[in-house]
Amino acid sequence: MKKQNLWWTFFLLMMFLSLGTLQAQTTYETLTYPSGAKYVGEVKDGMKNGLGTWTHPDGAKYVGEWKDDKEHGQGTYTHPDGLKYVGEWKNQEWHGQGTMTFSDGSKYVGEFKNDKFNGQGTFIWPDGAKYVGEVRDGVPNGQGTWTHPNGLKYVGAFKNGHWHGKGTLTLQDGRVAKGIFMDDKFVGE
Repeated sequence: MKKQNLWWTFFLLMMFLSLGTLQAQTTYETLTYPSGAKYVGEVKDGMKNGLGTWTHPDGAKYVGEWKDDKEHGQGTYTHPDGLKYVGEWKNQEWHGQGTMTFSDGSKYVGEFKNDKFNGQGTFIWPDGAKYVGEVRDGVPNGQGTWTHPNGLKYVGAFKNGHWHGKGTLTLQDGRVAKGIFMDDKFVGE
């Protein structure tokens, strides 16, 4: 019976030590780089992994999740010029759902892919103008709705940020133009 108790004690001790070794691989550290940048957060196998904060000497800052030394997961990036991104990251790029706010007060809320606005999204400008619809390579492309606070409204196709294709334009006085648009101009029905 004593041999069996000794064996179980040894087995439990080994399991405890193994778990401690696994946990010891992730540490909380402060890393300072020659550029003056600083990282405070979780480190695993010598790389930023887990939650952490990276601060650049110019004041730029990222707070969020890291994977293999890259921003990856949920995070917030702020720049001293007023730019702010809150959302998903993949391999150090804006990727997934997010919100980008610019220094002039304009804002994009929607999908990102490879550091660009891509997918469904909403642009809101400081003057109150708004675009809701498809976005590709950072600009309206596909179907969408653009409205201006003065009452002007366009619903239809966009190409490279311009009204282009079938659409409906409603003017401030209520008149409606339906038909084909090219580079923001009505060309006919």
